[in-house]
Amino acid sequence: MPRLYIPLFLTPGLPGIYLQAIRGAEELQVDQADTTAAVELIQSMLDQQGAAENIRASAIVTADRDRVMAAVYRQLYGPRIESSVTCRHCHEKFDLDFSLDALLEQYKPEETAVRDDGIYETAEGVCFRLPTGDDELLAMSAKGMDPVQALLNQCLVGVNVANQPSAIEEKMAALAPVLNLEMQAVCPECHQQQAVRFDMQTFLLMRIKKERPRLLYEVHRIAMAYHWPHADILQLPRMLRRQYVSLIEAG
Repeated sequence: MPRLYIPLFLTPGLPGIYLQAIRGAEELQVDQADTTAAVELIQSMLDQQGAAENIRASAIVTADRDRVMAAVYRQLYGPRIESSVTCRHCHEKFDLDFSLDALLEQYKPEETAVRDDGIYETAEGVCFRLPTGDDELLAMSAKGMDPVQALLNQCLVGVNVANQPSAIEEKMAALAPVLNLEMQAVCPECHQQQAVRFDMQTFLLMRIKKERPRLLYEVHRIAMAYHWPHADILQLPRMLRRQYVSLIEAG
């Protein structure tokens, strides 16, 4: 099956990555919807063939990682995001769907502003780099400090403490928008407008996790029909695994 190439606009020294088709082994390991799970999923799907050195998924800039997750989602489920939302006013459920391609186009990084060395500067002269998975994981483990402040401090260049954190956050958001945002939706029942949070990383990981019962069923069906080892079935690409199950059930 063809590899998936994903360009990275913001990660210094890494113009893009190739991902292998997702397999049952990767699907099965998704148990959370946090940064650790996202990094582990990308790392396990990385195709290192031809790479000058081993690529670490945790070194990818966070905004780039969101677009990697979007590319994986698109390959698995198509270009539309479909979800069910509970209205905050009347508590009825309603459907929410939108184009992932349109969202990516709206929030794409400005290529003209990207620096080869990965170092940026605020209007006040504070230099910083964009956060990566490594930075997020370190910030989450920092004791006695707000994770957001810890993350900012790790990304500063030449200073130890962020005196103007809001200015740095605004600059980061402008240079490298992440796909974690509030969207406006209107309930079709009570017609009330409300903010709905969408996080690309969480949305993809939760959808994969919710499909675990189907994955286990497909592994079971193939094992019963062909008597292949469990580990071998988990190494099948998702599309091929489902094709085998379709053949089994058709026979």
